[in-house]
Amino acid sequence: MTDKSDTGKSNNIVITGAGVGTLSMMVADLADEAEALQLAKRIAEQTGRTVSVRDSRGVVLGKIPGSRRH
Repeated sequence: MTDKSDTGKSNNIVITGAGVGTLSMMVADLADEAEALQLAKRIAEQTGRTVSVRDSRGVVLGKIPGSRRH
């Protein structure tokens, strides 16, 4: 992955979601951390999965708990 933060351009962000027995991962080329966290929140709300957001170096930027459905 390429981190372009030094040039002021977009960064690669990894968003992972864990379900029972599964792990999904996507890489998004987003402008900033806030945009990545907003996307992760929407994914967590829609899927019920806990979603983690990491930068291109693997540093955790945030973790959004999945919604509990009753």
